[in-house]
Amino acid sequence: MSSVTFRLNTPTIALFFEEGRQVAHIIPEGAILHSNSVEGHGLVEVVWQGKTILMFAQDVRERTETVTGAT
Repeated sequence: MSSVTFRLNTPTIALFFEEGRQVAHIIPEGAILHSNSVEGHGLVEVVWQGKTILMFAQDVRERTETVTGAT
């Protein structure tokens, strides 16, 4: 499955793995995200600035727009 590119339209919480635990940080509006799947209701892996983070699938679906023509 290929990755889809999204632009975040509102600041949103994401989970980062830091020092052996999950830590919540805010991803800023305008951030470019990449994900293979945003299906379901739970957490999904998303790549932001080269880091794999976790976001709720619903947040990605509702708070982003797909970026067409992105690689």
